[in-house]
Amino acid sequence: MNVEAGLTGDGRSVTARVRGARAGERQAWDALVEQYAPLVWSICQRNRMSDAEAQDISQNVWLKLVQQLSKLRDPVALPGWLITTTQRECCQFVRAAHRAGAHVLPDGSIGPSRSRCLDRLRRHPAVAALISSETQGGVSTRRATSQRSPTIGAAPTTGKGFPWKVS
Repeated sequence: MNVEAGLTGDGRSVTARVRGARAGERQAWDALVEQYAPLVWSICQRNRMSDAEAQDISQNVWLKLVQQLSKLRDPVALPGWLITTTQRECCQFVRAAHRAGAHVLPDGSIGPSRSRCLDRLRRHPAVAALISSETQGGVSTRRATSQRSPTIGAAPTTGKGFPWKVS
């Protein structure tokens, strides 16, 4: 895209497409979506959203654009507006997931809450047997972990837990 002129690949300016979309031209709207959908999608992927989450967020972004298109002062600023709005939608999605009791997993996806995970783990037969043996006088987990050898590859510590000598 020629940013200075605001031209797209077909020579029609972003301004012309935005004006056409404002006027209800389906072709102009479709052209905007076709041109900028990869941008919105890439921001969702950069924020580690799953495909389903990215689809939901993309729909929200396009819906917001429909609602805000008439208020967009400078049509050439549309890509920046889409970037900012998509980023905010991704952050809002993560915050909502946290409030709902989910947390972000190491791969970036949203997972169940820690307490739900612990509950499922406690119901696992092997874990339940270990817990019941401990409560019935079996081997204490604290005793077993305090007697194990240091972690292989762990740096030796001197002084106040620092791996180097503090002078």
